[in-house]
Amino acid sequence: KSVNKFIKHMDLYLVGGVILLALIFALVYVLRSKIVYFWDNSTYWDIGRMLAQKPLNFDMLKEVYVSIGTSDYNYFLAFPVALWMKIFGITRISYILAIIVMYVVPTEILIFLMCKKISKAHRFAYVITVLIIPALTYLAVIGFIDVACVCLGLLCYYLYFTDVLSNHKCIKSVIIGILLVFLMISRRYFAFFAVSFLTVIAIDAILFKRDIKHL
Repeated sequence: KSVNKFIKHMDLYLVGGVILLALIFALVYVLRSKIVYFWDNSTYWDIGRMLAQKPLNFDMLKEVYVSIGTSDYNYFLAFPVALWMKIFGITRISYILAIIVMYVVPTEILIFLMCKKISKAHRFAYVITVLIIPALTYLAVIGFIDVACVCLGLLCYYLYFTDVLSNHKCIKSVIIGILLVFLMISRRYFAFFAVSFLTVIAIDAILFKRDIKHL
């Protein structure tokens, strides 16, 4: 019975194990690191600390909103991290763990779900994917908040290329559109991804006769 129970929950153990290893790696890396961080590696930490030390009110939300249209490094991605830092402190390790928990963990779950959709040996495919893309966790532990955009991009792929919300295609298209806007707001260079993704959708609709009216 215990073996059957283990097999039944193997997916959960596998993804949980990968996430746990990512958290341990982050802790060890940050605690042992003697690097002086600057530019993108520290900018969003500075923004997160700044927001975390302000009262959570309408003025803060307005500041986040205004930054989207006026700042090269807007506060959109740093805002959720700042909420975490309000609770767990404004240290570097708190910042890195916030990125892991809020952005890397959902990304790992999405990777697993996509492997489950496209592969018959989804556990093997997931492990191989994690092993060949170590940059996801590494970029997080050195402070690149951009990994959040990987999660948003994968969610676009997952929604479009799977049968999720297949009976509500208009709603699915609206959600994908909102996610692409969030991507471009988060980091402007992901506008290239948005354009590429829309191009792929158009080609897919033409070649495979998908429902073009929902593009």
